[in-house]
Amino acid sequence: MERLALRIGTRDSEPSVAAYQPELVLAQFAEDTCELALCLNLPSVPEGTASMAELQAVSKKMGLPESYVAGLAG
Repeated sequence: MERLALRIGTRDSEPSVAAYQPELVLAQFAEDTCELALCLNLPSVPEGTASMAELQAVSKKMGLPESYVAGLAG
């Protein structure tokens, strides 16, 4: 996936979402088509949230690629 930087001038002031960073990604589908998608990513996992092992377990259950799941360990 090709990543594109996105800058947004204002952010939601709600503390629970303020840490998320917007990023445009180019999603490539099995049919060889592509589409832009906006992802909201946390730069780091805040304290008091799920452990990395829990995040990996959920990611595996969702069927995400092993390379992605392994990268969650830091």
